[in-house]
Formats: sequence, structure tokens, C-alpha cells
Amino acid sequence: MAVSSVGSSGAELAGLSQLSRSRQAEQAAQRRIATGSRVPGADVDGAAFAVGQGIQGDIGGLGAVNQQLGQARGVTGTALQAATSISDTLTQARTTLVKLADGNLSADQRAQYSADLQRLGGEIGTFIENGGSNGRNLVQAGPNGSTVGDAEGGQITLTNAGLTAAAASTALGGGGTIGAGQAASLLQNGGGLDQISQQVGDALVNIAGDQRRIDNQRQFNSALSDANTAAAGAVADADIAREATAAAGDSVRSQLGIAVQAAATRRRGNIVDLFV
Repeated sequence: MAVSSVGSSGAELAGLSQLSRSRQAEQAAQRRIATGSRVPGADVDGAAFAVGQGIQGDIGGLGAVNQQLGQARGVTGTALQAATSISDTLTQARTTLVKLADGNLSADQRAQYSADLQRLGGEIGTFIENGGSNGRNLVQAGPNGSTVGDAEGGQITLTNAGLTAAAASTALGGGGTIGAGQAASLLQNGGGLDQISQQVGDALVNIAGDQRRIDNQRQFNSALSDANTAAAGAVADADIAREATAAAGDSVRSQLGIAVQAAATRRRGNIVDLFV
């Protein structure tokens, strides 16, 4: 029993205790360095970890929203280009109709200008039918579209222009040879050309407005994400330099604990030898 009591010296027990504490502290610091987080798990600080996880969820949600807004931006961009092309073509059609309104044209000239007008109507029809992206067409007649705008599921409406190839063809005379009187009627205020030109003008305004709103929302979401990232860093990010210093100090203390343990063991051996 006397020999056993020698192995429980205060110095040896103190060394073991210091060694255990130092190793635990070193492992904790190494974990923070490896994860880059001051709170790598709920076992370290449950409240801080929960807050950090919540913020990370917000960041992920905003990223998903902006991804969807990016797709909607492609839809409005394609529609806006189509509407612009239609508007440009209507300008050419107006010029052709003015020529057709001249009663002094020869039969050949009228046939040529009529054919040109029909060709322009066909181009407009193509622009209408091909004005979509990702399965959504805001130029061709149909319901309004929508896209998610924020992390709470708020929606941004995408206005449909309501154009059809058939209506565009009718507005330009419907094909065939266009007489002077018909051309003049189409050119009048409230005539076919005026009506479709107004519709296309409204489309340009609405689609451009939707696109601007999408751009603004994406910028706002990005700013929110940056702010949340900074907040998450303040809650959970580890100070790597500080943690490395702490880990090095804990390592030194561990070595000292081992040294104390070894010294105590040697003294215990020397004392035991006296009883042999």
C-alpha cells in the first residue's frame, strides 16, 4: 500500500491534470482552425451556432432567389429585343405604306411594295413567335408571367405584350396587293398600323420596366447577402492567427505536462528503489 501511495504524488496528479486540459484546448483550437469557424458545432455554443445557421439559411435563400431572377432576366431580355425588332420593322412598314398610299404608282410598283409589306409582316410574326426564352414568351399573347423576388416568396409580375402574328399581318393589310385607299386607311390615327404600333410601344415600356425591377431586386438581394455574410462572420468566423497562436501555446503546455509527468514518474521509481 505504501508503494501505491507514492504513485499518487501531487506533482504527478498536477501534471496529468495540466496535460488533459492542454490537450483538450489544443484540440478545440485545431478544430476551429480546420473549420474556419469559432463555433464549429452546437456542442461548442448552441445559441451562437443556431444564429449562424439561421443567417447561412438566409444567405442560401437569397442566392436561390437571384438565380431565379437571373433566368427571368433572360426572359425579359429576349422579349425586349424581340419588341425592339418589331418596332424597327413597323417603322419600315410605315415607309412602305406611305408609298402604297400614292395613287400614281404603277401596277408593278404597287405589287412590289405590297410584297415588301407582306415580307415585313412575316418578319414581325417571326419576332413574336421567337420572343421567348426558357419556355416563356412575354411578346406572344398569353397570361402574365411571374418570378420569385425575395427569400420570403414575394413575386414580381412579368407583363405579357399580347401580340399575335395574325394581328400583325392584319394591321399591315393582311397580304395581297394593297390599294392606295387601303394604305391610307391603315396609316390614319386609329388605323391598323397605329394600333399595333401603340401596342408594341406599351410592350417596350412594360418589359423594360419589368427588367429594371428585376435588376434592382437582384442588386438589393446581393447587398442583403453581403450584409448577412458579414453578420455570419461576426458570429462564427474564427480568428485564424489567434487560434494558431493559442494552439501553439496549448501544445507547449501539453509538452510541459508530459515533462512533469515524466519527472514525477522518475522520482516515484527512485523512491520505490529504496524499498527493494
